Amino acid sequence: MRYIYNDSKVIKFEVGKTYVTRYIGDSNLKLSYKILSRTDKSVLVEDVKTHESKRCKISIYSGVEQCLPDGNYSKAPVLSADKLA
Repeated sequence: MRYIYNDSKVIKFEVGKTYVTRYIGDSNLKLSYKILSRTDKSVLVEDVKTHESKRCKISIYSGVEQCLPDGNYSKAPVLSADKLA
């Protein structure tokens, strides 16, 4: 089932802002990513510690944009647009 959200109600990633996430296996380990640029379907994120940049596909879950900056695997950290640093 696919949910369609009104664009005005979706929380979106903003260029220049930094977002944080945690690993499922180690909740004390925080990851910070800065949004360098975005399109409607993807964002370019930069790891704050290593300064490596990656392009991530955007998905919407419960009205919040999300992406998987470390790839798609079972315990991959999810970067959400509602988790500002």
